[in-house]
Amino acid sequence: MLLKKKIWLGSALGVLVLVVAIPLVLSMLDWNFAKPWIAERVSAATGRSFAINGDLVLSWKKPGDTETGWRHLIPWPHLRGRNVVLGNPAWATTGPSMASVPQVDFNLNPLKLFQKTISVSSLVLTEPNLVLETGKDGERNWTFKKNETPSAWQFVLQDLSLTQGTVRLVDPVKKADVSTRIDTLQDGSIVWKMSGKLNNESVNGGGKAGALLSLQ
Repeated sequence: MLLKKKIWLGSALGVLVLVVAIPLVLSMLDWNFAKPWIAERVSAATGRSFAINGDLVLSWKKPGDTETGWRHLIPWPHLRGRNVVLGNPAWATTGPSMASVPQVDFNLNPLKLFQKTISVSSLVLTEPNLVLETGKDGERNWTFKKNETPSAWQFVLQDLSLTQGTVRLVDPVKKADVSTRIDTLQDGSIVWKMSGKLNNESVNGGGKAGALLSLQ
């Protein structure tokens, strides 16, 4: 009986050491080596070009509230990427990039990677420059079409926040070219200020609204 207790305690101690030691060791690595891997997976999941042109830094956060049991003991990686660029579809007229972001922060569920799913619980874009464009035939550059050969990887986003970002909306059918300055507050609400043209007439405005985005 005593031997069994020692084995159980030894096993529990071993698991505890792994839970503490592995994140510590991983945090000491230069994670720039992982940028090509991440870019390839995101490109496969979205069907767009994707690049992290600046540094990629890893830290660790508590797992999401949805995790229970032993999964609650596994810390989630928090990645910060600088100078992140997501490409536009080929038909877009606003340039090669749909989004360019000086700093991106996101929490990643590591267990979902074994299911070939990039599951992001929280995505924060700092000073992003986003261009949302509608084509003459009704295409939307924020709609990610599936490739002819379906990717084995999926991308799931639960929550998105913008910190002092600019969103430009271009719609040739409505003759719209409107830029909106958006900031997400701590309570989840957003403040915005808009300027530009709609149907060849100037538009200006601003205000405050609820949460920017919450996806299930």
